[in-house]
Amino acid sequence: MDQIVVHREQPRKISLTDCFAYALARDCACRLLYVGHDFSLTDVEGA
Repeated sequence: MDQIVVHREQPRKISLTDCFAYALARDCACRLLYVGHDFSLTDVEGA
């Protein structure tokens, strides 16, 4: 019998620098320029 294995993406760990960039973007109501998917699931709008 074949089994189906589902891999779920784990939440990513963010660095202190990422936390600072997120907080600054939220405080200033600015867009955030980023590469990859680190901030794509947050409420900060990408540039």
